[in-house]
Amino acid sequence: MASAKKTQYLDSLSIQDIYPRGQNNTTLPIDQILVTDGLGGTVWQSVSALTSGGAFTRINTTPSTIISRITNPEISFLNGPNAGLTVDPTAPNTLRLFANAFNQVTLEGNYSGDSIISAYDNPSDTYKSTISFVAGDNIVISGNSSANSLLFSAIPASNGMISTLSVLSTNMAALNASIAEDIAAFNSPYSAQPFIQYGSNILDRNGQSVVTFNELPNRKSYTNSNYAVQLTYIYKAGTSAIKPLSFTVNTSNNFIIYGDANSSISWTTYGQIF
Repeated sequence: MASAKKTQYLDSLSIQDIYPRGQNNTTLPIDQILVTDGLGGTVWQSVSALTSGGAFTRINTTPSTIISRITNPEISFLNGPNAGLTVDPTAPNTLRLFANAFNQVTLEGNYSGDSIISAYDNPSDTYKSTISFVAGDNIVISGNSSANSLLFSAIPASNGMISTLSVLSTNMAALNASIAEDIAAFNSPYSAQPFIQYGSNILDRNGQSVVTFNELPNRKSYTNSNYAVQLTYIYKAGTSAIKPLSFTVNTSNNFIIYGDANSSISWTTYGQIF
């Protein structure tokens, strides 16, 4: 087909269809646009050759390059396992990128509370990238930033934990030493030796606990409220912070213990049951 080149100078031009042709009347490939060449003319070029204005031509990322195409006009930014996006309510068309140190922690076996701790909070669309480890009673956590490690260990018995057996042995020794001066108060016509009872309790959040003898296996009420009580903390670290233990005898069948909230204590009583 012969070339139909003509030169026209027009102030305005309305055209319904344009059928562009390349060299030797060839059909131009897809994604070609007509742009100025800076020399007073125009030239058909690929969309990816557009370096300014219009729209993006490519996005360079570390793993790959995203090139604009007519068949793929959109680009997506999606949440990943360790990173996510949230909408910034204070700025239009703005997303905030969050990096997560963890995705989720799953608890199994003997645990309490929620079984899954997730970095992403779906209802509020927020990310919580920090997880805290809190040591409970008798547990020490040692952190090593250079190795990114945590060491959980129990407080040695010599530093703060007292076994129940040791407590009972101590109580019995103190009991034997004080029997001679305390026994006269019981006025028992049948025996010169008191009836000994012992056990352990956990104080409530107010630091109190009630011991009722006839509610315990193999325990008995005393003949009156004139019985002695000895108290000792069990598994309690940091002796300088311990509130002194005390008690109030209510009746021959029960007494109240006072001390540190949520603490374990052992008790020993002796008096007359005849």
